[in-house]
Amino acid sequence: MVHSNDEISQSAMKDKLVLSKSKDVSVDSVLKQCGDFAEPEHRCRLPSSIWQNDSQYNPVNATLKSLIDKYIPISDGKWDKCHMLDFDRRLVDCPNSWVFDRRVYGFTFTEEAHLVCHTKGRKSLTASISSLVFILMLELTSYSYRSLVGNIALASFAFGETLTTLSAY
Repeated sequence: MVHSNDEISQSAMKDKLVLSKSKDVSVDSVLKQCGDFAEPEHRCRLPSSIWQNDSQYNPVNATLKSLIDKYIPISDGKWDKCHMLDFDRRLVDCPNSWVFDRRVYGFTFTEEAHLVCHTKGRKSLTASISSLVFILMLELTSYSYRSLVGNIALASFAFGETLTTLSAY
């Protein structure tokens, strides 16, 4: 029996679909694949007494790498994002801010506002307040103007997103 390339590729595609259906897929796993809400990889910044200008996520030389490995614990093959070891080898929260990996996202608001580790919840709080303001704005508007106010809010959001995109590139 002779099979065409289309039949073989369709068969292979069906096998892949069946395999992908059997995996556990959750919203959390999909969001994790998308990049943790644009939270770049980061680690604790080394104190200036250890390394004068620790400003890059990836070490620039072997000496810096050995210092990072000495003071920042490794878990799952990555440096700990929120803790480092002090001079007495005790685990402490990052005392000197963080160093972010800018290769994927560049400079982000998450980095600028330090919305990582113990302040990570502020991202959710900001989104919740924004939604609450929008809902209250619509609820406090009379029925006859509700559609107009909703469309104005949508247009202003779209305009803001456009400006953000233009300023980013």
